[in-house]
Amino acid sequence: MRIETKTKVVLPDETQFEERVVLFKRVSRTQKGGRRQRIFVLAVVGDKAGHVGAGIGKAHELPDALRKAVNKAKKNLIEVPILGSTIPHTVIGKIGATQVLLKPAAPGTGTVAGRAVRAVVEMAGIKDILSKCIGSTNAVNVVWATLRALASLKTPEEVAKNRGKQPHQLLPWLRKMEVKEYEEVVPAEAKEESHRTQILEETHTSSSGLEESESGGSETLQSPGGGYDSEGAGPSGSEDSGE
Repeated sequence: MRIETKTKVVLPDETQFEERVVLFKRVSRTQKGGRRQRIFVLAVVGDKAGHVGAGIGKAHELPDALRKAVNKAKKNLIEVPILGSTIPHTVIGKIGATQVLLKPAAPGTGTVAGRAVRAVVEMAGIKDILSKCIGSTNAVNVVWATLRALASLKTPEEVAKNRGKQPHQLLPWLRKMEVKEYEEVVPAEAKEESHRTQILEETHTSSSGLEESESGGSETLQSPGGGYDSEGAGPSGSEDSGE
């Protein structure tokens, strides 16, 4: 099954994907000559940076079935908008008799989800989310419903553009989060700049002190009378007149 998305996701070949097996079991099909046994695998892949996909593979051996499932999952990638560490808004995905409810959560909440939903959201890179599975809990349906829910998410910029507003008008806390990120970056730069200024001041002070000492050593003390002082001798003209 392929989840329809607004844009086709094509990632470079060197992109590193992580894979996770959600379900594997033995299945059989009755034919004229008897039953045909195969391995069924449901796998989820993602780069934990907003891209995730799922696929199903069948083969006589587990490694072959897993390889097929991973290859299909990489062809069915979708792009997930992530706001901070969670999703932008509440969304429901429905496949058959299964409904999956996804809700954004505060930082530090973690992933509150079952095995199938957890595999999808973690491979997408979502760290804080609340979920609820309604209806059938079949693992295959739950995975596809979760993918459909994530694919239907919209970013604040898209919604604001359609309504003719600014993103922070729809989400008042969005500006606070941007200001916080800016404050985390600016102090680091200011600290580095102050460190550079301190080094320059120390260098300038040491160089000016060295110049003063050199100039002070080269000066010769001159007496008020126009003579030069030396050890054991007074100013010029102060010698005994009797000599």
